[in-house]
Amino acid sequence: MLLGTSSLIFVNLNGALQRGSLIKHVCDRYNSDKVLIILGSNNLLFEKSTIWYGVINTLSNDGISTSIVDFNALNLSLKTVNAKNMHVLIVLVLDTIEELKNFESIAEGLYTSYAIWLILFTSDSSQDLCEFCRKPHGNLSNPKFGQKVLTLCCHSNVIMEWRYSETNRIRRLEVGRLMDGKPGIVWSSDELDHNRKYSMDGKTFRVIGVKTSIMLWEEDGVFSGILGELLTELSQAMNFTLSKIIWEHDYGIWNPKTSNWTGAIGRIHRREADIGVSDFFMTTQRYAAVSFTSPIFFTPLKLHFKKRHADNLTWNAYFKALTIDVWVVILGLILITPLLLTLIRYRRRDNFFAFLFEHYSYVWGIYCQQGVPVCPQGISPRIIYLSILMSAMVTLGAYSGSMISTLTVSSDSTFNTMDEFVEGGSHKLIVLDRTLVTDLYKFTDERMRMKMMSLLKPEHSLPQSIHEAFYQVCREKVAFFTVEATKTALLNRIPCEISSVQTGVIGTAGMIMPLGSKYRTALNHHLQQLKRIGLLQRLEHKYLRQFERGKSGHPPVTVERVVPILFVLAIGFLIAVIIFTVERNVHLSATISRDRKRRRVLSGKCKTFSFPT
Repeated sequence: MLLGTSSLIFVNLNGALQRGSLIKHVCDRYNSDKVLIILGSNNLLFEKSTIWYGVINTLSNDGISTSIVDFNALNLSLKTVNAKNMHVLIVLVLDTIEELKNFESIAEGLYTSYAIWLILFTSDSSQDLCEFCRKPHGNLSNPKFGQKVLTLCCHSNVIMEWRYSETNRIRRLEVGRLMDGKPGIVWSSDELDHNRKYSMDGKTFRVIGVKTSIMLWEEDGVFSGILGELLTELSQAMNFTLSKIIWEHDYGIWNPKTSNWTGAIGRIHRREADIGVSDFFMTTQRYAAVSFTSPIFFTPLKLHFKKRHADNLTWNAYFKALTIDVWVVILGLILITPLLLTLIRYRRRDNFFAFLFEHYSYVWGIYCQQGVPVCPQGISPRIIYLSILMSAMVTLGAYSGSMISTLTVSSDSTFNTMDEFVEGGSHKLIVLDRTLVTDLYKFTDERMRMKMMSLLKPEHSLPQSIHEAFYQVCREKVAFFTVEATKTALLNRIPCEISSVQTGVIGTAGMIMPLGSKYRTALNHHLQQLKRIGLLQRLEHKYLRQFERGKSGHPPVTVERVVPILFVLAIGFLIAVIIFTVERNVHLSATISRDRKRRRVLSGKCKTFSFPT
């Protein structure tokens, strides 16, 4: 009895080590971080279940999370795994044809987007089950429930992969062999494994695009743009044909009123198309509705607005060279100093207002770099005039330096940071893809997202195309929230010069497919191959760097640009005329007053003088 028990324990431990080593090597090969072992009723018996619990112990020692589930609990376990976006290895253990049929009944409803399947037909399997392993057919041979299916048939030591064509024809390809007498797997070369194409046997792919995207357009039935040419290359690599593009006006957002997705994402979500080809940015909300391909673009999102030209002076540009405090001090000196000089020189016989006006003209002339007509008499007036002259020189130097700096070194941006944009509120916000604001900022800065939403133009006022968006930027006070590639591709067709501000958000974009699409893995594989040979870099150079706005020379100065200067000159001329008129009137008034006094004096002398008789 004791010997029999010991033998049983030895056999169980040996089986656990062999199967545990097999599963571990498959996990390492495909970077799986979770193992689900699916057991039928036969393997749940005490003797066989002991082996599998030994497998769990072996894998746990290697840091691999492992669970055992039966057919009934499989769907719930897969939902948990998919919600966490884990790369799971599902090990299906089959002993009898009845277990196979039981699993086939539930295979249609399974969704394992990130799963690798390893189907073990054990050495205890019946003859008909081993025959099925060598010639698969039925629902289990349909690839809808998984992406990559590896099998190990009965007494064989060859690991095969089932690969499917669109007509459900299966090719059994050897991908590895168990090492004789040693734990481990000898895998086939990566080059041989990767170069075996996934053939779709000419299936027509239903393609949907977004009209506002600059990455895809159709000319005479030919796909153009970065994604257009990329999709053409993929169709040749995977042997599928492309349908005529179904165009949508927008990318699509979640509509809580109808509980549906709109736009292109809505069509993919409802499986009305096989692939969405535009620059769809990856967001958490979209991940719940569609499957994304591997990322194609990593690009910063920016705010684009009309460039401010330094030669377009505003009416108050001349006053911005100095702060308001400095202007107050200067005006205070101009107002107070003449009054002080007048009080120093004033005598009762003098005209107070004439003296005051004379000193105002002298002080104003000093600040305008004019000299004093006569040297003032007395030490006090000389000290005051010298102080005024020194302050005028310092003020002029500071004003000139600040004004020149403003004209030559000033930024061409109305604002330089996102905080300045949202706090200033001078510009409205426009977008082509509302999700960029509603979702991307949701998980980075909720405060910033709310402020940007408050600046977003009403939906009926938003542009319907990229050209319309940049037209609004050039004609209105709006900022266009999009990727830098959009501006680069249309640089020579934008009617004005554009400035940009970093938002701190990096967008990750790719194509989209329906959830659980059976083509996603193969498409990602070929997409990575095309990246590796540099196709994306060549397409970016072709479409995003071919336009370069020529450096413009100095444009002719129009009347509109010098209106502020002419206005200042006109004001100065008007003030000079007024001063001249006042001076002339004052001078005439003084002359008339002196003449009257002289005549009165003369007339008085004539009345009092008498000749002797």
